[in-house]
Formats: sequence, structure tokens, C-alpha cells
Amino acid sequence: MSIRIPQEDPQEGQRPLVFVFKTPHVTITSIAHETEVPSRVRDAVLAVAGADLSNKAEVTEERLSGHFNTRLVKFSATLDGRLAQAFFDGLPERLSWRDCQRLAVMMHTVFDEETTTLFLRFEKQESYRDGMLRLCISEGIGGSVSAWIKFTRYPPAKPSDVMNALRKLFTAKATQEAVENGEESKDGTASPQA
Repeated sequence: MSIRIPQEDPQEGQRPLVFVFKTPHVTITSIAHETEVPSRVRDAVLAVAGADLSNKAEVTEERLSGHFNTRLVKFSATLDGRLAQAFFDGLPERLSWRDCQRLAVMMHTVFDEETTTLFLRFEKQESYRDGMLRLCISEGIGGSVSAWIKFTRYPPAKPSDVMNALRKLFTAKATQEAVENGEESKDGTASPQA
């Protein structure tokens, strides 16, 4: 996926900066607590991977012990190479414009500049619905499916440039969809109250 970043003050004849993101690795995990049906949690992990990728993702299962020796099962799916890239390329379309806007605003808290990894949590119960994903904003990991999306960047750039490009990607998607739905504010951005 390439993202064109418009320059603040473009000079005559200057082309916009282009980043090409490579996503070599995505890990999707969730934990089935003792009160949950493990197969449903496994299905939630595959649902986050997406319908096109779920039959290609290999899911591992790890048995754990929680507080007071409660039984937990951790499910993990790993997507590498083209599968990882396909997951990221389809991600903006699987999020609502409000979640894209929320993600753009909180990018500094979910993007690790040191490892160039984007960490997202999705609502576990919502992942079963129609292929769409919903960001999880509650604390704790019990009701969520987590995704770690690792990036490499070409041409080499500062990690903060990658974070800013991701912010612009999700802002553009939010604004475009809000405009299409007639939910645009006066300044041309997506309206958070809509």
C-alpha cells in the first residue's frame, strides 16, 4: 500500500512524498476465559483475520492458568508476507469512519515507534458480525481480540514519519466516508458527534 502525503508548502515542481508500507508480520490473539466457549474465541480470532484470510491463517492454542488457577486458552493466528499485507490493506475498509477517526487521534498511543508496530484491540463479540471490526476502547483484554501489525518502510524513514502517514491514512478514510454519509462538520473533517 502506498500513501501519498501532501506537503505543507509544496514547492513548484515538487512531487508529494510517497511511503510504501510493507507489512511482513501480523499477530492476532485472544484469550478464552473459563466462562467462554473456546471455539467461539478461536472463531473471533479468525473473524478478525478476515473471511478471505481465515482459511489460510494457522491458529495455535496455548493452555494457561489465571488467578486462582482459572483455566485460560490463548489463541494466536500469525499472518506473514502477502497475508499480512492483505490484512493491513483491507483494514481501513473494515473499520467504521468513527473508528478510523478515533484511531487517527490516538495513533501516538497505539503505534510503537521503536518497533514500528501498530497495536490494536477489537471488540471480541463484534468481530462475528458482517466482517466489520470495532475498536475496543475499554480497559483490560478480556473482551478483546488484539492485533500487532509490524511495518517496514520504503524508502527508509523515521518511525515518526510512518506514524504520521498512518494517521493521515485513517483520517482520510474517516473524512471520505463521513462526507459520503453527509456527516461532515463545517471545517471539512468528520464530525465526532454525528
